[in-house]
Amino acid sequence: ESPAELHLLTLQGTLEFSRDVGDLQLNCSFIVIQYGRLIVGTADDPFLSQATITIAGERTAYELPVYGAKTIAVRTGELIMHGEPRMPWTKLAVTAGVGNSTITVRDETDWREGDHIMITSTEYNQFEAEERHIVGVSADGTVLELDKPLIY
Repeated sequence: ESPAELHLLTLQGTLEFSRDVGDLQLNCSFIVIQYGRLIVGTADDPFLSQATITIAGERTAYELPVYGAKTIAVRTGELIMHGEPRMPWTKLAVTAGVGNSTITVRDETDWREGDHIMITSTEYNQFEAEERHIVGVSADGTVLELDKPLIY
């Protein structure tokens, strides 16, 4: 069950996600960290569960002066986020063509079924980047089966 949606959260102390309760969510329209800290794991003790921070509201929502609408604002504070150490990116080993639902990457990855990835274009069109979920992974992590075929 999702927690209640907050409108404005102002941190002038420390809010740290507990590592003892599993997955956590924070739903808020504005988060302002002013002389405070928001901690979701540290380099020495990363947050290993799922942490979801949702900035709620419409794009045309009220704007906080200086910061804007739907924002995490850090002013004389700290936003510290460290999750499970994982391979953040790799390159394709084989060209991925239109209609492919399987890709082969250059490096052995630690990616898993359910992970969300972006496949960027080699063209200069930013709209050709494609979001996909991984539905299957080879034993060595180099062959990834995607939830739907590539469009570009």
